[in-house]
Amino acid sequence: GVQINSVPSFINKEVFTFGKNGLPFVDAIKLWFFTHSLSNDAITLQNLSYPVSQDQLDNTIPRLFTDKVLYQDAQTIAVVNASGVSGAGGRVAKFLTNIGANVIIVNTADNLQDTSTIEYTGDNSYTVKKMEKIMKVIAKQSNNKIAVANIMITLGKDKAGEFN
Repeated sequence: GVQINSVPSFINKEVFTFGKNGLPFVDAIKLWFFTHSLSNDAITLQNLSYPVSQDQLDNTIPRLFTDKVLYQDAQTIAVVNASGVSGAGGRVAKFLTNIGANVIIVNTADNLQDTSTIEYTGDNSYTVKKMEKIMKVIAKQSNNKIAVANIMITLGKDKAGEFN
């Protein structure tokens, strides 16, 4: 296939191989323009040697994928596992924490729930919108004035397997 070779060295040339088994041409062009629009201080390069310990991953991944706006929004999040799947709430919480969310508590619900929900107090913030995108659930404003957190995500059976 044809290759684009004038990309920053941190991107593997194979990403830009297109044709039968490669990247679609239009996507390659978009990626090329994006990579060339970045300033050097906007790029973080992290090398990991395999095998990678869980501690290394836990310390490295959040620094690479933190959504700075989500982090600065500082909305508190409670995750309630109502899926019946052991550990599912913890996996959601870990994922959210890794991208910069402020998860303050993870609980298990007394009753199972088929569908996941998101409730929030106050304004429909950036964090609420981000949680809607991640969970693929429309958030509803709550009237609960003494909520433990600004946002409560209740994980139902429908989303339990999505954060493995």
